[in-house]
Amino acid sequence: MTTEKPTTEHIENAPVQEARPKSTPAPGIESPHILSTSVSTEPSDTKLSIDGSKVDSKCDGSLPKVTVQSLTIDSSTNDHPQAPKRTTRMLKNFEERWIFETLCCLWAAFMLFAMIITLVIHQEKSVPSWPYSISINSLISVFTALMKAALMVIVAAAISQLKWHWFSEPHSLADLEHFDGATRGPWGACILMLAARKHYLASFGALITILALAIDPFSQQIIQYYTCIESVPGSVASLPRTNNYTNGGFLSKPGFAELDSIMAAAMYMGTIDPPMNPSSNIDFDCSTGNCTFPAIQNATFSTLGICYSVLDLASHIRPNITQNITVGYWLPDLSWGMPADNMSYAEANVGQDNLATSGPAQSLVTIANSHWKMLQPKKALENGPGFTPDFDALFTFDTIMLKVNSSCQVMDGDMHLSESCEKHPWAFRASLYPCIKTYQSTILKSEPKEDLISSSPLRRTNGSAIEVTTTANLTYSLATDRILVNGSWQDCQTSDYFTDSTPVPISVNKTLQLYPKEPTLWYPSECVWMLDYVPALALNQFLSWMFDESPLLAVTSNTVITAGSIWLKPLYRNGTADLDSVTEYIDGLASAMTVVIRQRGSGRVLGTVQRSQTCIHVNWAWMSLPAGLVGLTILLFACTILSCRRSSLWNSTRSWRCSSLALLFHGCDDHMRQKMSKTVSNSEMMKASETMVVELKRTPNGLRFLERANA
Repeated sequence: MTTEKPTTEHIENAPVQEARPKSTPAPGIESPHILSTSVSTEPSDTKLSIDGSKVDSKCDGSLPKVTVQSLTIDSSTNDHPQAPKRTTRMLKNFEERWIFETLCCLWAAFMLFAMIITLVIHQEKSVPSWPYSISINSLISVFTALMKAALMVIVAAAISQLKWHWFSEPHSLADLEHFDGATRGPWGACILMLAARKHYLASFGALITILALAIDPFSQQIIQYYTCIESVPGSVASLPRTNNYTNGGFLSKPGFAELDSIMAAAMYMGTIDPPMNPSSNIDFDCSTGNCTFPAIQNATFSTLGICYSVLDLASHIRPNITQNITVGYWLPDLSWGMPADNMSYAEANVGQDNLATSGPAQSLVTIANSHWKMLQPKKALENGPGFTPDFDALFTFDTIMLKVNSSCQVMDGDMHLSESCEKHPWAFRASLYPCIKTYQSTILKSEPKEDLISSSPLRRTNGSAIEVTTTANLTYSLATDRILVNGSWQDCQTSDYFTDSTPVPISVNKTLQLYPKEPTLWYPSECVWMLDYVPALALNQFLSWMFDESPLLAVTSNTVITAGSIWLKPLYRNGTADLDSVTEYIDGLASAMTVVIRQRGSGRVLGTVQRSQTCIHVNWAWMSLPAGLVGLTILLFACTILSCRRSSLWNSTRSWRCSSLALLFHGCDDHMRQKMSKTVSNSEMMKASETMVVELKRTPNGLRFLERANA
């Protein structure tokens, strides 16, 4: 609570003395403040009275008398402590040493570094899930905004300080407005670049201000999103594979086996309507529909399957000539090398059966009385004279057919058109054999995609056997020295005797042991591949039923209207079959058989479940502007300090920068103020400043803008 001191009045005859230096109060004690005084110089006989009473006093008439009418002393300020000088000194050093601007340089560099680290961490990775749905673009925008704010503080401080350095020499007073405008935004920066062209450092700062406008759009272009695939932790994908096929049929009686319905149906569909992707019928485990499997040199896994071979036999066809007229063609039995000029040993034949009934058909109602044989397959042996295949076939058949010329478009035109087309014979041989297939596999969009990398044929366990139907208990087998495990090749460790890890006896020809006393090596079971006798016999006999002596017949020479087994018509293709179409047909059959064999096995190849994600791609080229501006701004800051330190006004103006108080306390001299005192509007002041040349100089009254004569 403030206490008002007694007031002395009518202090008379107080002599006027010379001014003395004010005494400085002791530290921590503030001097009282005189709130009001009333002084009179009229003569008076009244003396000073502290308690309010009047005291008469006579003074020498040579000295004037001073009467203090009232004196009020306020000691209320004693209740507030003096501001610490240490804090004031720290603030002064903070300003004069440009510590804040230096911190802004560090902050801008730190924001740039944080931006780069964030981009490096998330480059080519899925979009992170952060709290409150914060996106990486938002984080980059925050870094950019904070970096830009720090840069603008530095640039504004540099341009403002260069303003005082600029006027250490005579220049137009209008430049003062141009410098200030440049610190407020890009438009003022453009004006400064045009108005003060010779001040290269200030123009450099103005250019940075203008370029900073592009930081935001550049930062938005740094990140691009694309769809990518990433692994799902804890999920496993799998595909079927097998080393053995033992359950594919059953013996009906000695030497005869029945094929199971699943394999039979697959073989029908493989010939009649094979899928575009043979692997699409495989049962797989892939929860997301996108899975990968480990691979080495593009090889993912190996499995037992069925391979094939197709040969062109057109050179072995012989004409059937009757009464000097060619009525048909026949194919010799190439399995035994019989004489090619004797039709008694014909394997298959096509053409007219009876010359007497040749010509246009009387009726198309029945096809039982057909007089044309358009296609005929016949079972054969793959290793007859002149043939040296590198496999042991499970089943082989030769086929002869009548084809139309390639110029006859029977597939698109009238179905009766083929009757007038010229025909010629063609033949081929197709073999199916068990083998080890090595695939590269992936699952994409819930559909397996498998590419065959290599294959190795299995061998007959009994090397002297001719065919499975003629040799009891004939199996196909092979032992390999290495296998694919989890996408890498591993050597098979063999033993000279039975062990738990090597339980399978293998003969010297790498097949299963045939005789007990035969020299053997013992192999791990995962290194041995086998097609058992019963399923092999069932497959052979079912294929014989499909492709042995089952012709396609026709009433006339029309290749479109034929009768016969439905699975032979896709092979014939209305008389347009060629080596490529036959290869595609046999491939569909072999692939369908392989799928069933794999799914009957117990082995699985394991892979990684993946899911589609939005991933981040960093366009580092767009980082050039933010990084460049940080570097240029730091360079501007350093050059500004070095340039201004050479000025004689540095010690006085180094803390001024953009301070308005500096202009108030150290503005124009009195002459200039009186000269421009009547100039009020901004346009008038700007016009007048353009004609005035001023210089910031030291005067007895401090720093002042002094007008100089125009150069």
